[in-house]
Amino acid sequence: MIRAAPGLRSLVAARRAATVAASRSSRLASSSAVAEINPAAPETWPSVKETMVPDAYHEFEHAKGSVNFWFWTNLLFVIPALVGVSLYVLPDEFNHIKHLPDHAKEYVAFPHLGKRKNPFPWGDGDKSLFHNQYANP
Repeated sequence: MIRAAPGLRSLVAARRAATVAASRSSRLASSSAVAEINPAAPETWPSVKETMVPDAYHEFEHAKGSVNFWFWTNLLFVIPALVGVSLYVLPDEFNHIKHLPDHAKEYVAFPHLGKRKNPFPWGDGDKSLFHNQYANP
């Protein structure tokens, strides 16, 4: 690793600081110069409609309308529908979860289910990565 001399490091740091200060002052000077020439500069800029090709502006407006439509559709219809379906389904699901131990012997070990050509590279080699010991022992 090549190390620069201490004097060179301070020279580089001073030059960086001077460059940053100069760029800040030039940005401030340029923004104040524009304000001095024309104080109402932002108001005199052309509108988006005036600067775009008419077909492109039509597509721009259509896109804004489409985004707005789908935002409000999701907010007012989809989210309440999801909440309503959840409120309808969750009580039955919770009741089913409460009595799952009663259904422990539902698994049937058919001979074609446990065949392995090669063992899995984890655990005992017989269970998949997403093995569920309650659903298939």
